[in-house]
Amino acid sequence: MIIDDHRIETFVKNQDNENLKIWRYIDFPKFVSLLHERKLFFVQACYLPDKYEGFWSKTNKNLDEYLKELKHYTCISCWQKKEQESALMWEVYPRNDNGIAIQSTFNRLWQSFDTEKRDLYVFKVHYTNDILKDIPKNTFKPFIRKRIYFEDDHEIRIIYQEIDKGIQQGSTIDFVNNGSYIMVDLNKLIENIYISPKAEKWFSNLVQAIVDKYDLDIKVKMSPLRNVPAVFENEETSEGQNIVLDYALYNANSTDPSGNTLETTDSSGKKKITVTWQSPK
Repeated sequence: MIIDDHRIETFVKNQDNENLKIWRYIDFPKFVSLLHERKLFFVQACYLPDKYEGFWSKTNKNLDEYLKELKHYTCISCWQKKEQESALMWEVYPRNDNGIAIQSTFNRLWQSFDTEKRDLYVFKVHYTNDILKDIPKNTFKPFIRKRIYFEDDHEIRIIYQEIDKGIQQGSTIDFVNNGSYIMVDLNKLIENIYISPKAEKWFSNLVQAIVDKYDLDIKVKMSPLRNVPAVFENEETSEGQNIVLDYALYNANSTDPSGNTLETTDSSGKKKITVTWQSPK
């Protein structure tokens, strides 16, 4: 179950966050694994790419050694807090053009762990370069603090720790694939599924077929980032107008659309216009 403990993080108590949109960008094999296993993967903090994960202070060597050990027994699922999908996340996280974004809400995430008995905590990551000399108030604090260079991630983290079995008892925990899998209700967790703006239509059809196979009543959507940029609503257009857009504005396909034209309408849907792509100079 997810613990609602305002003493640790008031974020989970704020009702304004219930419908907050959150996103997770994954590649196709991980998506299929999620649907097949119906389990969400939590990676051990020691395997996250930022080598400063769990870092607190250089001034306390004993604390530093303890946190290095704690990273092995801290498991994290990372999500992005954002109202719209992120072009940056599409570029960074899926390993190829056939990536997938799972969109949920904070409330859906909360409810999807209804049957889980382990104590799970949800935190908003804080970004700062401040040097801290005090002792963290709890064992989660070092893992919800990142350097300010990562603030574009807008990260939400679900965390659980195996301190009792690990550090305190000195036993070895058999993690799988450098982490742990936790059962979730996918129908509660997933609100929308989006396909990478660089993916082809056949991939969208394949993902939809797999979603149907696993009995999820969800319509797979193409990322709106692949759409032709709309004419601004406040821009004056005339019937038959030809609008020329720079290729740099078009990132939906990997091929150069130079010279292509599109017969469409303006934002009002009434005036017929033509969009022509031009090569970058």
